[in-house]
Amino acid sequence: MNISLRQLVPCSVRALALSAAIIFCGYGTFHMQYANAAGKTADRGPFPTGLWYAASDAGFPQGFAFTVIHADGTFSYSSVAETGGSLVFPGEYTPVNGLWTRKGKRLELRGYAIQQTEMGTSGVSQFAIVRGVFVFDIDGANEIFGVADYDFLPCTSETDCPNPDENPLVIGEGVTGGLPVYFRRISRRDF
Repeated sequence: MNISLRQLVPCSVRALALSAAIIFCGYGTFHMQYANAAGKTADRGPFPTGLWYAASDAGFPQGFAFTVIHADGTFSYSSVAETGGSLVFPGEYTPVNGLWTRKGKRLELRGYAIQQTEMGTSGVSQFAIVRGVFVFDIDGANEIFGVADYDFLPCTSETDCPNPDENPLVIGEGVTGGLPVYFRRISRRDF
């Protein structure tokens, strides 16, 4: 079996061209899949993920807050209520942590926090689970407007609290009856 150099060169060139095409096309497909998975905005991830804040120029009073919406379906909400800075919700709070879902232009966040209030001068603390629900209409890529409501599930002690997942809270059935909420996205250019 004699193979001449003349026969080997065209085969090697074809194999090299085929390998390059496979690598290039495979990389292009991978890159397009990654861009689609990231919502075509590499610095934000799939919309509505990102960092949002309660805009003070919304035209109605709302507590100052930051919300981080994660791509895995979770979110965290931190507000002035955590520092005791809310007249509506006295006491101290943990941040609200929860889950979000989106159907079309409707975004719903459901989360939980823990409240601690001091009872008079006795130094006794009372604890409660705070349930929050936010329902937003998406208005463009950088604004969400909606309504929020909260309720409180009293704990018998700091280690004995009710199941917060029973009887889900519905807007209008909480202690606020529904408060207007408006969030604006914080973009990287704001830094």
